Amino acid sequence: MLGTIKTKFIFVALFMLPVFAFAQKGIFIDTAQQDPYFLHPKDSLALKMDTISKKQFEIYLVKYKLTTDTNFSKIDHTDSSFTLKSDAFTRTYYADYKHYYEVNTYLGFIPELNLYIVDYVSGHNEIQFLNLVDAKTGKNYIVESPFDYGLGFPYLSPKANYLLSWVNNLYETNNSYLVVLKVKKYREQYVLEKHAEILSTSFEINNVVWINDKRFALSVTDKITNKALFLETGL
Repeated sequence: MLGTIKTKFIFVALFMLPVFAFAQKGIFIDTAQQDPYFLHPKDSLALKMDTISKKQFEIYLVKYKLTTDTNFSKIDHTDSSFTLKSDAFTRTYYADYKHYYEVNTYLGFIPELNLYIVDYVSGHNEIQFLNLVDAKTGKNYIVESPFDYGLGFPYLSPKANYLLSWVNNLYETNNSYLVVLKVKKYREQYVLEKHAEILSTSFEINNVVWINDKRFALSVTDKITNKALFLETGL
């Protein structure tokens, strides 16, 4: 029989902030760039998680195919910057590796969404977030982490309707955060909305994999037993 774990499942809304909120030293803003969207939580409800076997989780891992292009050589870059180009914009991102005042790191490109993935960190301001840039429109989607460490590489669901990312709090054991973004499509364009998130104080996340477009599985370390636990849940 499957076990059941309950944690918080948080539905969220989308808020648009003025462009000056993102006009920081490390990010060049040109006239083609639209206002960035910061994604924030709204309401919460209980989420049911079922336990599964390690073997079942490994089967899910084998079946899931990651299509994100991580080839750094395809973009213009130097030792201290890189430039993203499309028909909508040309934008240069800088990295202060000497002082870590602000560092932008290129993570890859999701072809199904024409979406660039950029990690931003400011050691001076103690903030870090995931910056998702729509190559067609130049729009930025800013996904913040509740911890000092930024979110990891986002995983696209099999039918390209959701993105999923997660991070652990390295300063407090067994604290973890997972976020799901919904891809709301409008003809040939789309917008991203923060669909749900999990903030847990009972486990650390080791890995996450999509099962289908509505369900995903997690490999975690349980707080009480300190043993690996495998979970499955749906949106």
